[in-house]
Amino acid sequence: MILVIKIQRQSVTLRLKDGPKSVGETTLTINRGFDTVLITALDKLLRRNKLKKLFLNRVHILGKMKPEAVLGRVLTVFAEALNL
Repeated sequence: MILVIKIQRQSVTLRLKDGPKSVGETTLTINRGFDTVLITALDKLLRRNKLKKLFLNRVHILGKMKPEAVLGRVLTVFAEALNL
């Protein structure tokens, strides 16, 4: 199972993929408290699809982001934590 995080202009989409098949998806608006919203959204997405964090093999981040931007740092740390 792969978690794909796609960055758009004003939102971020979380998509769970099992091979080429999309299992679940949710889109989040980027605003204050995004880190908390991100964690809560992933928990809900996993619960809705009856999955546990252990089922995630990889995390991919797609789209343009500046590494020095807060969003970039939050997503990078989030992905690194899930890849442990």
